[in-house]
Amino acid sequence: MKMKKRRHRNLLALFLAATLTLASLPGTVMAEEIAADAENTVSTESTVGTESTSGTENTSDTESFTACAKTEGCTLQDGHEGECITPEAEKKVVKEKRTASTRADVPVTDEALLQAAIEAGGDVTLAGNIELTKDVTVAGDVVLDLNGFVLTTGGYSLKVGGGDLTIRDSSAGQTGKITGTDYIVDMNLSGGNTVTLESGTLEGTGWMAVIRVASGDSFYMSGGIVRQTQSNATYVVMVNAGGTANVTGGRIEGGIRGISLAAATSKLMVGNMPAEDSQTEEEASAVYVSSVYAGNAAAAVVLNSGTVGKVFGNVGTDFVLNCWFAQDVSSYLPGSLVAEQIDGHWIVRALTEEDAVAKIGDTLYGSLVKAASELKDGETLTLLRDYEGSQSVAVSADNAVIDLNGYSITNTAEGGYGINFSSTYSTSGAGGSVSVINSGSGMSKITAATPLRVHSGNSQNLLPLTLGDNIELESAGDTYIELGTSACIEYSDAAASYVKTGGFLSTSEDGGQYIYGSFVAAAENDVNKTAVLLNDYQGGIALSSSQELTLDLNGHTVTSGSTSVIRVNTSDASLTIKNGTMITENGTGAEVGLPDGGGIGGVVYHNNVTLNLENVDLTANGSAEGDYGIVCNGTSTGINISLKGGSVNVPNAIGIYFPPADSTLTIDGTEITGTTGVAIKGGDVTIKGGAKISGTGEKNAPAGVNSGVTNTGDAVYVEGNYDRDITVNIESGTFTSTNSMAVQMLKDESTTSDTEEIVISGGTFSDEPAEEFIYSGLEAVDTGDGTFTIKKLTDVYVSGTGGNDIASGADSDNAVKTLEHALKLVADDGTIYICGQVTLTSSLTVEGVRIEREADYAGTLIDVRTGAVLTLSDTTIDGKNVEANGALIYANSGATVNIQDGTKFINNKNTAVMIMNATLNMSGGVISDNSSPNDGGAVYAYSSNLNLTGGEIKNNSTLIAGGGICFLGAGTMTLDGTKISGNEAVRGGGVYFEGMNGDALFTMKSGEISENRLILQYDEDGYPWMGDGAGICAWYGGDSEDMTIDIQGGTISGNTASDLTGDEPDITGAGTAISLNGNNLGYTTLRLSGSPTISGDVFLWDDENQGPVIEVGEGFSPAAPVEVGASWRSEGTVAVSYPSSLTAAEAESLFVSQEEYMVLADNGNNKLAWLELVKVSFKAPDNRTIYREIYLRPGALIDSSLIPEEGEGEGHVTVPEGYEILYWHRYGETEAWDFTSDTVPENIRSMTLLASWGLKAPEVSVTADKESIHEGSETVLAAEASHVLSDLSYTYQWYKDGTAIPGETGSRLTVYEAGSYTVKVTAQKGNDVSSEAESAPVVITAEGHTYVPAVTKPTCTERGYTTYTCSVCGDSYVADYTEPTGHSFSDKWSSDGKNHWYECVNCGEKKDVTAHTFKWVKDKDGSRHEECTVCGYEKTAAKAAQTGDDNRGLLLWLFVLAASGIAVTGIAAYRRKR
Repeated sequence: MKMKKRRHRNLLALFLAATLTLASLPGTVMAEEIAADAENTVSTESTVGTESTSGTENTSDTESFTACAKTEGCTLQDGHEGECITPEAEKKVVKEKRTASTRADVPVTDEALLQAAIEAGGDVTLAGNIELTKDVTVAGDVVLDLNGFVLTTGGYSLKVGGGDLTIRDSSAGQTGKITGTDYIVDMNLSGGNTVTLESGTLEGTGWMAVIRVASGDSFYMSGGIVRQTQSNATYVVMVNAGGTANVTGGRIEGGIRGISLAAATSKLMVGNMPAEDSQTEEEASAVYVSSVYAGNAAAAVVLNSGTVGKVFGNVGTDFVLNCWFAQDVSSYLPGSLVAEQIDGHWIVRALTEEDAVAKIGDTLYGSLVKAASELKDGETLTLLRDYEGSQSVAVSADNAVIDLNGYSITNTAEGGYGINFSSTYSTSGAGGSVSVINSGSGMSKITAATPLRVHSGNSQNLLPLTLGDNIELESAGDTYIELGTSACIEYSDAAASYVKTGGFLSTSEDGGQYIYGSFVAAAENDVNKTAVLLNDYQGGIALSSSQELTLDLNGHTVTSGSTSVIRVNTSDASLTIKNGTMITENGTGAEVGLPDGGGIGGVVYHNNVTLNLENVDLTANGSAEGDYGIVCNGTSTGINISLKGGSVNVPNAIGIYFPPADSTLTIDGTEITGTTGVAIKGGDVTIKGGAKISGTGEKNAPAGVNSGVTNTGDAVYVEGNYDRDITVNIESGTFTSTNSMAVQMLKDESTTSDTEEIVISGGTFSDEPAEEFIYSGLEAVDTGDGTFTIKKLTDVYVSGTGGNDIASGADSDNAVKTLEHALKLVADDGTIYICGQVTLTSSLTVEGVRIEREADYAGTLIDVRTGAVLTLSDTTIDGKNVEANGALIYANSGATVNIQDGTKFINNKNTAVMIMNATLNMSGGVISDNSSPNDGGAVYAYSSNLNLTGGEIKNNSTLIAGGGICFLGAGTMTLDGTKISGNEAVRGGGVYFEGMNGDALFTMKSGEISENRLILQYDEDGYPWMGDGAGICAWYGGDSEDMTIDIQGGTISGNTASDLTGDEPDITGAGTAISLNGNNLGYTTLRLSGSPTISGDVFLWDDENQGPVIEVGEGFSPAAPVEVGASWRSEGTVAVSYPSSLTAAEAESLFVSQEEYMVLADNGNNKLAWLELVKVSFKAPDNRTIYREIYLRPGALIDSSLIPEEGEGEGHVTVPEGYEILYWHRYGETEAWDFTSDTVPENIRSMTLLASWGLKAPEVSVTADKESIHEGSETVLAAEASHVLSDLSYTYQWYKDGTAIPGETGSRLTVYEAGSYTVKVTAQKGNDVSSEAESAPVVITAEGHTYVPAVTKPTCTERGYTTYTCSVCGDSYVADYTEPTGHSFSDKWSSDGKNHWYECVNCGEKKDVTAHTFKWVKDKDGSRHEECTVCGYEKTAAKAAQTGDDNRGLLLWLFVLAASGIAVTGIAAYRRKR
């Protein structure tokens, strides 16, 4: 029982506690929880056909749902697309989906099961690796789960047609893969099919696309990888016309084109729309495509998000390109778009003017590469900012300009170009040029592996490049400018500095210079067919067509690998190489006329081939078998090889192999080293000039074979076993064999050749030459050091009239007959004496010889007869100043004389060279110090052709005509490099040229006619009556239709006229530059073109109404105007004609008259005629003193620079002190001459202008007592005037800001206002009044008031303000008012014993004054007081008895007692129940 009671007590306690707790809870809690339970109770059947799982959402859908009106019971929204769905159909679809997702996959382990499973449709799961042996067709809907296994399709495909294919890989490691070499998935069947890739890998290993999407088909990819591993395969995913690809996840890798869209109807979407305006890193990594290629700009391409390697092809303006790109796609974008790099990737956005990188005309481009690709002929691409990228700026145009405009181009790609020019030439004949310029103010730079490349698309057409100033090229390697086929760059020091290797300089006909990458192109376009190498070059030099070209190595080296460094293997070709080094590292040095097929014995032979090497060191490091220093073919003819100086070094093979017939080999001073030095089997060979030839190989006995040659080890080996003539002339040199013979010959008597001989007329040999080889009259002698030399004669006498070649030639009595024989006999340092005229009837070359006139012989030395050619090089012919009646050289009737470098014609007491109906070619040498009693001090020519391209004709004389050259008759004379100077004659100090009996033409292209002297003759009255043309004297001799002096270039200067004593009388008519003569039969024409320098006068010996005429050609631009004089100078006589391309003023500016009173003026017919000028005299007012005289055209203004100025000395006006020239006026008139409008009158010969004096203006200055005034104050200005004269009076006029101040005419001015003040002052002395002098302005400024502010603050009811008071004058004003602040009442009550109120904290103003409302308040100590119920004001406290006002405690206890009673009653009832 006790335990029960205790239990009852516990229950009671719990009940009471619960009761109290419930009583204290808010009344709404339980109701909310019940409502929440009710909301969470939803039928699961209500979710069928919806995505929502919330009853609330379903309720919301129901509230906004409008039932479909098409089909009764349709569960879709009204107006939906597609077929209607009833609840029954919807449940069926859901059920089928649940069944499909829960049924077991069909396991597939081999190809047969796979075929069967796919034919059955549904889910197909691989259970092992499978290889296909045929195509698999997907005709129904199939879900293929790779399940971690590999399906190898090989050359077969999954053909999708009639069903949809979904590919996934459910394996944890995602190792499932389909791999093959053909299309892995090929949808090119029925159309309308879908392939979906959710996961797994499709990997192509062949050349075909991995997936082909056909018309009407769609490819969806939400995950996995489509990959092409064949590096050069074109496609990964191919989308043909009408196909669609949608890639929202996974990766497409490899291929040249990751996704390729073939046509305008192809569609592609990559990535979902980003959640924000731009995608996040996560969104960018959700899908990757290696590249997108568009075959048509109208294709539908939407790249929403993800990362794409690049987009290229035909990128349309409507493409959506919101993805990230892995590289710069600027060059592929339309001009309206730009690619921008941000955080390591590229985005595409619309182009703005601010970020355009370039423009063509008014079209802006965001991509420099794109702009360059669209640059057309005649256009200029201008950079607008720096470019840095990994693509070359490629330009394909024939005529275009890139203006860097102060910006720079940087290509960071390895091996890339900065700017790559190529032409579009499709046919030959068109020309073009491209330029890179910098119009900006700063330096521009092009940085790339190769900054500039130029390449012509047609080898027949040039593509020259011009590199402008202020452009720097920077390369990580050695190539700064790459010059391709037929490309060149205009020469400049900067351009040349960037051509580090190779580079061939060429000069065009217009004088422009260009650098080529190709020797042949450079030489072909050179005016002299010569290219100059600028740097060492790696490669070979070859001619492949019939050309005659020259390469000047310019001291550089050309190196080839295993191909011959020199190749001239084509007929009718000539190649000259000089001044440098040529090396073949592993092969033959030079091939000359080798047949096609690459070796001796080919079937296509080349004839008439020439190779000239001048001062070239050729090295061939080939092998003994098949390699040579220089080689040619024995079957060819007309092979001509000439070596002058330099060397041929062949350590392991024959130096020169020369087998052709009817060919020549000349070795002149060349050093040749080979296992056999020179092996000869045909032709004419000449060895001279101190050549050195060495054989270093083993000794081998000659073999009587008919092909090839034996490597004997000789210095010179001649193998005469072919049916061809062989002549070897050894004139000088050193011949050494280490192991064999210096000179050896194998002669086969069975050959049918006429000549097989070796003729030795000089040289030193390592062993004694065979006697049969030594020239008649000479012998080989032992030098004592183991060598043998050919002993020659120091002096050889020759007489063509009395000599005999069997004689010794030791003296004039034993003279030989022919010069040819004498040349063989004479030693290198010997002399040939001519004691009787020598006649040449065949061609002869004379080199390195001295020839003298024998003291007792006065006639002609050498007579060159019809057809013969005499070539003189490094040879001296000395007349020894013997009184002579014959020339040193006489050529006639078609003969030719060639004068080359080192040749001298000196000291002849007659004409040195006479050319009669013959030809003289002078390319070098000197003709000097000859004097003739007849015409022609140095050269006399009659009806001949003279070509003067080098050398000098100097210090020769005659007392008749032509100190340098006298030319008579018909023919031509061309001066193009020769200098004619220091010669003297009565007519034509330098050149006398008289045409007769046919046309005569003297053309001067270059060269010099200078410092020649005209010797004047005097008449009985002492007047110089004869002598004209110190430089050139030209006469018309009659019977000549064309007698012309054609000056195109060169220099005519420093020529003078003087008498025999050297005095230079003051005369005109000498024609110190050119004198032109004629008569009533005709006159000489002087034609002027080009840019010659003509210093001295051109004198025209005219008649009263006619005379010689100067014809001005196109482009005539002399270094200075040409001075012209004439004998009659009749007004109106024509002296000059000029082309219509010149204006009259331009034509007149080319000439100046010798007489100051005459001028050559245009007559309106493109001609200049003589016009007499008006003499204008400037004189003193009394018409006595002449200050200056000038000559002007009638109707001309007098230039201010011609007016005499005040000052001392000639040409100046001396004016009285204190006076100045006021003006000039004509004699007899008083009106001032207006030099700005008055012109020289017509029809007068002279005019006088008199000076008019006037008092000088005074000097004036102004001072101010202060330059700044305060308002209301003043300052005083004082003017001070002065003059060099005394006793003057002055008048004043003051001005303010340029306006006269009325009444202010004193020297002082009081100023009250700011402004600019000046004063004008006039001086007066007697009746002379000066002009006004104006002072410099004095600027007076106003200080204005200096105000100090004093602030009065606003009050609650009054405005505030600021008082400004000037600290200088006390002036003041009030401004800057501020509004009253208004009252600021406290939010606490103020009170007294009667009332309470709110009070302003600033001014104490009261508001809401109200009497207190009191009530009694009980204090803690039990006392009570009265307190205002509004403001809390308390009256004095007073004690009061407690009352029952507060009953809340009692009520609480009553409630507890009541609750306890209820509890007790409940317990009692419980007990009763128990």
